[in-house]
Amino acid sequence: MLKRVYRQRRRILFGAALLVLTLLISDIRRPEGLSIFAGLGPEMRVVLVVLLLGFFAAVAALFIALAPGLRPMIEVTGLASLMYTALMMVLPQALGPTMWQTGYATVALFMLYIVAYMTLYGATMDSLPVWFAAETKHGFRTSASPEAVWRALVPVPGDEAAHWTGTLETVVPLPDEPDSVELRYSLGNGLYELQTLTFLERKRPSRCRYYFIAEASATNAQFSEGEYCIEIAPQPGGGCSVETELAHSAMHLRLALMMWFDDVAGDQADSLRARLEGVPDWSVTGAFNAQIAKPRSAAADRAAKPDRGAAQTV
Repeated sequence: MLKRVYRQRRRILFGAALLVLTLLISDIRRPEGLSIFAGLGPEMRVVLVVLLLGFFAAVAALFIALAPGLRPMIEVTGLASLMYTALMMVLPQALGPTMWQTGYATVALFMLYIVAYMTLYGATMDSLPVWFAAETKHGFRTSASPEAVWRALVPVPGDEAAHWTGTLETVVPLPDEPDSVELRYSLGNGLYELQTLTFLERKRPSRCRYYFIAEASATNAQFSEGEYCIEIAPQPGGGCSVETELAHSAMHLRLALMMWFDDVAGDQADSLRARLEGVPDWSVTGAFNAQIAKPRSAAADRAAKPDRGAAQTV
């Protein structure tokens, strides 16, 4: 659980900073006697700001720990609050209390929340003629064997169940391209993501490098392409060390933001390590994959059970 919160540190600090900034800006328009800084010296004002930042960060951390699927609300709420405060700065000062009394302030906050969400993660931003690139690296040690790590990371036809995500449905070789395969990942609710992998290096079980192109059927999923490299080295005392490098050469702004806020390389490594070692997976990636894998597993169990009614009529 603490590792999950740590991986979300950028989101937590970003959201907390926006809320503190919102509070400070709104405090400017208050009468001097009602200011939260009334009667405080410079040092105490700094202490108060730090305490406020710590409070908002603690609330955000608790929220993410309990509801990881709703984590984008942290930055979206902070941005919407800042937008509302900026709007109040340009409107007549007497209008603010009136809006709260009539309920229009709640409506305005809701509308600004929608605008903030669409700005950060809406598909409308994909029309911008801008592509983003990013490189992430992460390394860890595990008690699993190099062969087990290889099977979990490198998709092979017929061995989909060994893949670390638990959401890989099929691996299909491309007949005209011997070094390429097409992957299909389930995203839940009938949605899926297709990836085309072209292997550039394969030295089992120590090194693999491939180029990928991913496109999803879900409206909130992303087109992206790039290169993924895996290096696995056995350790003298058992187990192995794993280093992964992910280089996205083209992705939309919303995917770049989500990856940065999620510390995606570290979070995925936490999920992979938990799966390899059979320990509880507290990562955001693991929680997402578990939500998808659980109904798929239940459906498979139902399909495997014989129809009792049919059995009785035979």
